[in-house]
Amino acid sequence: MKIHDLYLSMYVFQIKKHNTADDKTISSNDFMALAYPDFDNPFLEGFTQELVSSLEEKAYKSNKGTHGGILEDKKIRGHMRMVDIMINGGITGIKQVVIDEKGEKRELSEKEIVGMKFYFRVWLPTNGNLGYVFVQSYNTLSIKDLVQDIVESILKKHGHRFSGGRMLNTTTKKRQKDFLKKASLKHIVVLSNKNANSTSFANAGLLELTLKNVSIHGDDKLDFDEIKKISKAHGILLKGKNFVLKGKYELPHGKKKEIKTVPLSESQDNIKVVPNVKIPNYCIGEDNYPNIDEMIKFVDNEIDQIKRELKK
Repeated sequence: MKIHDLYLSMYVFQIKKHNTADDKTISSNDFMALAYPDFDNPFLEGFTQELVSSLEEKAYKSNKGTHGGILEDKKIRGHMRMVDIMINGGITGIKQVVIDEKGEKRELSEKEIVGMKFYFRVWLPTNGNLGYVFVQSYNTLSIKDLVQDIVESILKKHGHRFSGGRMLNTTTKKRQKDFLKKASLKHIVVLSNKNANSTSFANAGLLELTLKNVSIHGDDKLDFDEIKKISKAHGILLKGKNFVLKGKYELPHGKKKEIKTVPLSESQDNIKVVPNVKIPNYCIGEDNYPNIDEMIKFVDNEIDQIKRELKK
């Protein structure tokens, strides 16, 4: 019986050489050529082999020692520059207790890993500067940090790094639009920074005004002029770039609510929100773990949407 909700998160990253500026990124093709010059298929024979080996030979642990895992299954499509992985992984670095139905306790050492099955994919498109990582989670329980650590360790081995030092959470434009169309804007927070760099107590400071229960739905236009009038009535004068608006969106899912707080814009096209992506039941086995073959199809659909959006 499926009693846990599973979710999918998408991340992007860019590659740069060690000790170079973050804007000096290189393409995945260039990285492959520099890292694996002796291979005919550097993604398959080089990058993928290193990724799989790091999980296959023994339990991999993150640099901070907080997460670990070992390979359960893999599917590799070298011609598409995609590798799909199932691992048994989870939290480590702290003593944990296993409790059976009778209440009997067994303490695990901080070196042991309490594992569950997780799915993730790494995709390095040809002729592009972005790499993509898809990570499955159980509500808030995720191995994102572990996956990020694995990918970055491969880059570091060859003298490269993530630009910006990490992967960035993102989504498709279609999922953004679908969320904003269905969700309601409940609260607006007006942040007016009079002089962020001032050292004078009288001149420095951040003023905050919260407009509650505004109830703007779907495609309703956000009226910035009206917000300025309300703010002025409360002593906050909004001019130029001296203010930031943030909004709290709510989208009901049965008895639950999905809540996202993001910077606002007069155009919905400029509102960057990353909605939750619930994995459909057909991708989940009876043991409540992801089915790798169904997950591959599900993530393929996400990538098809990414490709459509890139062509526009």
